[in-house]
Amino acid sequence: MSSGTLFFFANGGPFFNYLLNNKIKPDYPNEDSEVVTEQKKLDFGLSIGIGTNISLNEKNDITIEIRDDFGIIDTGGVPKHVNGTVKTNTLKLILGWNLGI
Repeated sequence: MSSGTLFFFANGGPFFNYLLNNKIKPDYPNEDSEVVTEQKKLDFGLSIGIGTNISLNEKNDITIEIRDDFGIIDTGGVPKHVNGTVKTNTLKLILGWNLGI
């Protein structure tokens, strides 16, 4: 690979998350602990992304990627009578440095 070479990529697939902790910090403005709903521990969905690898030299690359996670299952305890659901939707900017070790 020569210096300055760009390689583009796309990726996709499932994701699985497990909630470790769900607590409210008391220093939030307008904090009302009575409004907190129970969150499910498991989350599942689809992840898609696009990015590029930029070769700096023989052993070093920079990776830049934008990835979006779309939750499939309802993870919240919002009452169904108000048609409430809570689903994951996370947009990520990922920067990486591959050392070629």
